[in-house]
Amino acid sequence: MKTTSLSRFCAGLATSLLLGLAPWTAQALLPIYFNVDFEHETIGLEPSLGPLPLPVATNFTASAISSPSFISITNNLWGNPSKFAYFNATNSASAYLLAQINAVNQPTNGFLRVAMELAAAGLVTTTNWMPLSFSDSSQLTLDFRANGKFRVENALGVSAEIGEYQAGAFTNIEFLINLDAMIFNVVTVQGSTTNTLLAGMPTGVAPGAGFAYIAPGPGDPGVNYEFGLDKLMIQLIPEPGSAGLALAGGAAVLAMTRRRRRVS
Repeated sequence: MKTTSLSRFCAGLATSLLLGLAPWTAQALLPIYFNVDFEHETIGLEPSLGPLPLPVATNFTASAISSPSFISITNNLWGNPSKFAYFNATNSASAYLLAQINAVNQPTNGFLRVAMELAAAGLVTTTNWMPLSFSDSSQLTLDFRANGKFRVENALGVSAEIGEYQAGAFTNIEFLINLDAMIFNVVTVQGSTTNTLLAGMPTGVAPGAGFAYIAPGPGDPGVNYEFGLDKLMIQLIPEPGSAGLALAGGAAVLAMTRRRRRVS
């Protein structure tokens, strides 16, 4: 009898774990629209075509470059051994990359995650350095500031400084935007410093708007500049509502198994 009860308990536990873990396992299959680290030295080529959402891509869908001499792939610069996109221009030139995403069939709830590593050779003030654009034509922008800080501006024109960068060093920065309410859920700098100035700050983007493109590259900062971009990821994460339901179901199965064991 004890063996039978134990077997039922183990079976119930295994079932609950499977039910509980299934949706989290599915999280690994979430649509990653771009995952670019430039190790394959590609700029401006289209990713493989297929049904939406786009598959994992190693390239930008398009590029606009004022001159080939102003943007390239390099490494061993600023002490970074990894290959990255290198922007090098004068105050009369502009160079940027365009990562364009089709807004059709995108989830309009959950979260938009944008992560990247950025570097500037010196302290510089930029304007509209990296716009994140949506299907309602709204834009969020990220800038370098001459005081050594990043600045984010929402589509309503409200801005906040979100963290510091050091000249000649890559800084990891990540946005998590709540697509339901269109607010900044979290902004993380260097993987651990969570900025609270933007927490709950409205993006100014209309709820239900799809993510359209990101265009890393300088607006004219008025000076000569050198920038680096690496490890760019754009990801759409649906709400984990199904995960909570499955966990609840797993707990119910486990409870039923325990009741049966007591009856036995």
